Amino acid sequence: MPASYGYKARLVGASVADVCRDAELLYAGLNREAECLGSDAVVVGVDLYNIEAEAMGADVVFPEDSPRDTPWLRTPPLTAMDEADLATLRTPDPATDGRMPMLLSVAERAQQVMGDDVWVRGAVSAPFSMAVCLFGLEPFLMALMERPDVARRLIDFCTRVATVFGAAWRERDVDVVLFDSYASPDVLSPSLYDAFAVEATREVVDSLRARGAPHVPLVIGGRTEVIAESCIATGASNLLCDFSADWPAWLQGSQRAGRAIRRNLDPVFLRGATPEAVHARARRMMTEAEGFGGFILGTGVVDYDTPLENLLALHEACAGSRSRAYGEQRN
Repeated sequence: MPASYGYKARLVGASVADVCRDAELLYAGLNREAECLGSDAVVVGVDLYNIEAEAMGADVVFPEDSPRDTPWLRTPPLTAMDEADLATLRTPDPATDGRMPMLLSVAERAQQVMGDDVWVRGAVSAPFSMAVCLFGLEPFLMALMERPDVARRLIDFCTRVATVFGAAWRERDVDVVLFDSYASPDVLSPSLYDAFAVEATREVVDSLRARGAPHVPLVIGGRTEVIAESCIATGASNLLCDFSADWPAWLQGSQRAGRAIRRNLDPVFLRGATPEAVHARARRMMTEAEGFGGFILGTGVVDYDTPLENLLALHEACAGSRSRAYGEQRN
């Protein structure tokens, strides 16, 4: 599962900004990702954390002068953390607001065409990260300390938004990945993660499961071994050991909890190494997970300039592993 978001644009010879806004380009990028990279799963989206905030009035900048740059939020919808400001927010309608309808239509089409062979997933910002995008990172971190009651009400609102958006994906028989890297221990202390993020994330996971989602992955980057047990407590079925996190600790926790775990290859290494080195690193990572049936080989966010040959080396490493396993079963 290479994390190919903006890389979809390179695969179809377009700019990232255009793929973010054009249904045909996004659909073509998903197809190329599955066919060219051999991905077992794809995510319908590029600038994942912008979607809900944009649908609620945030200003998104789509860079026109560089094909590589991912859109970013210029101004969040909220300017103050008070009751009056929160009262201006309205739950977006996935059928009409922002780019939500475009993403859902692409996902429905991809699921119908690719769904038997590729795991098609939609992206939803988990409540904590959505709150950050609505108010800004530093202001929201300050609000956790200075106005925790109001900050919690914003997270409750974001939980409702995530539940509504998640339901829209599920209505199209598309599974959902929850993205919450603004809650990474690199940004947020483990105690604050427990206090403000875990229960809200669990509520969204439960709502997705109630709508028939068999798997709900949770993506949080950074050195997450210190919140591994809290991530498990969210109920998410597929967890993430990022390239900077402690693999033995994550493996032990995932085995104990019976959860699948995706281990990421460092995207800087992936961009700069030779295909032979990438293949060898991938094989070593699979060897280190030997005997654990829930292992998924992944990457950090693939840089636009990553050589295609390096991504193909990842696929070859996985395909070789599957071929050997199949041969051992037959013998």
